[in-house]
Amino acid sequence: MAINISVVTNTEWPGKIARVKTNTALQYDGDFEKVEFWGYPALFKKSRDDNDNKTIGLFKLYLGNCLVKFKPTLPEPLTYRKAIPDYLYEMGKLIKETIPKYWLGIDFMEHVLLVLTVPDEYSENDIDILTECIFNAGLISDKRSERLQFTTELEAIAIYCMYNSLREYRPKPGTTFMIVDFGDDLATRELLGKYQLIGNSAIDLFSDKYYVQLQYLIYEFCQNVKLPFSGNNPYFSYEIDLEKIAPALLQYVTGSKRDLMEEKEWMITLDFDTVKSMFDPIIDRIIEMIRIQAFSFVKISPLCEYGDPLDRLTSDGRIHKFRRIVERNTEITIDQEFLVENLVPIYPDQIKMSFEIYYTKEQNAMNLAGSLLIDLPDVHLGTNSPCTFCLSFGDMEIKAKAFNKLNGQNYQTKFENTHSSRVI
Repeated sequence: MAINISVVTNTEWPGKIARVKTNTALQYDGDFEKVEFWGYPALFKKSRDDNDNKTIGLFKLYLGNCLVKFKPTLPEPLTYRKAIPDYLYEMGKLIKETIPKYWLGIDFMEHVLLVLTVPDEYSENDIDILTECIFNAGLISDKRSERLQFTTELEAIAIYCMYNSLREYRPKPGTTFMIVDFGDDLATRELLGKYQLIGNSAIDLFSDKYYVQLQYLIYEFCQNVKLPFSGNNPYFSYEIDLEKIAPALLQYVTGSKRDLMEEKEWMITLDFDTVKSMFDPIIDRIIEMIRIQAFSFVKISPLCEYGDPLDRLTSDGRIHKFRRIVERNTEITIDQEFLVENLVPIYPDQIKMSFEIYYTKEQNAMNLAGSLLIDLPDVHLGTNSPCTFCLSFGDMEIKAKAFNKLNGQNYQTKFENTHSSRVI
């Protein structure tokens, strides 16, 4: 029997048409109880009191292992456990209104399976919190509902690429490919902080207090510069009027940078060379990431101490050692995490740090499970660049993660779990 599969991508969002996604933003009333606007309108529609804007965003950063300094400050009495369900409730209303346009006779609470993508670093606790938020938003009738499933963003993107953009290359089983998300915020920070001499400190102060104006600036840049720029038109040019688009930013620009921008009447002119010089370092970093993934792993070892076996001694006076993360025969739960914190580079000019993960089946019999190599971009910090290493065990795989505690960068890899039980 032939199965007729119909795939529909929603392109009608509040305030915008012909876009496949909307903004993660909410605009509340004065008491932060009722949502007045969500998505695009929450950013670009004026609130009833222009001097006391009630728009918030980035609240999803409270889930996952995002560093505290990168999480938004939510105004009291609002919490992320209210903001996330509020946003999902508004999203749910749109879904329920859209489904009957394409399929008749669908009972949302009975017939619809929700598959949500989440960042790969989400823990079981994060998933539990998100499930509770989805329940509170009225999208499922039971917290243990089988109508709710999760997949990682990387897995979803990989599946999409395999069945769409990668088809023309006819990849064979085992083919490796990399997916890079060039974020809008990164591009805008490069534009203002480095290339037009506004300064990163001004951007930090501005983004902390004027989230709406920052998002509007990002939107203008992406629509008129990032997306149209192909690198093929040497006559490309666009002007951004900061005084009009982000007036609150002006107060944070000081000294010679302010003098320069006043001479320019707060106009930023982006010609071909300027935009290209802004994107080139990002492209270089992408190429470096590809090179890192193909790099041969080298073990970094501490200085030799009295009593260490001399057969492990290296030419520079260091020695290979094993650090036990979890003891054999330990009973664990699925996705339980084991952390090793405050790992720092050995050399002040070190640009990479490697981790080799071993396991034992018998006493003193070491077997290599896999390796992970991370980039250390903040070389100017020397050895003051602490990282945290994390190992977790799933049903079918072992996940190794490392993240930089200063800039929040994450690296992760997976390899097969050869243990069939929950005892390691």
